[in-house]
Amino acid sequence: MKETFLDTARRGWQSPWLVGQYWIWGIILFCSFLAALGLRYTSLPSDNLTAISYIVNAGALFAGGLASGRRSGQKGLMIGGVQGLIYALFVWLLSFLAFDAAPAVNPLAFIAFAFAISALGGMIGVNTKP
Repeated sequence: MKETFLDTARRGWQSPWLVGQYWIWGIILFCSFLAALGLRYTSLPSDNLTAISYIVNAGALFAGGLASGRRSGQKGLMIGGVQGLIYALFVWLLSFLAFDAAPAVNPLAFIAFAFAISALGGMIGVNTKP
């Protein structure tokens, strides 16, 4: 029997949805910690922080899409892309509600970027499944 779209969410902790989000947030937290250490203990200028955050976000979204696509084994574009949408909407809501800050980037452009990078990772992830 073929697994439907919502059946993948019923696997508990092994769900592709959760695995992808674990990877995304784990990479972002780890790289943010490294960036903070780099700013504090090296001569890294804070002007580079914007570029570093874009690179970290892109890498984390790609890795999250890759992990979720690999875990699901099918529909990598959709599962990876939804990972990017979940992440982008969560970041947008967090910045809007918690910090009352207007986004520096157009929200639709950020959502499209997150979807595209995660979908690419999901498509590659499906094809790397052994």
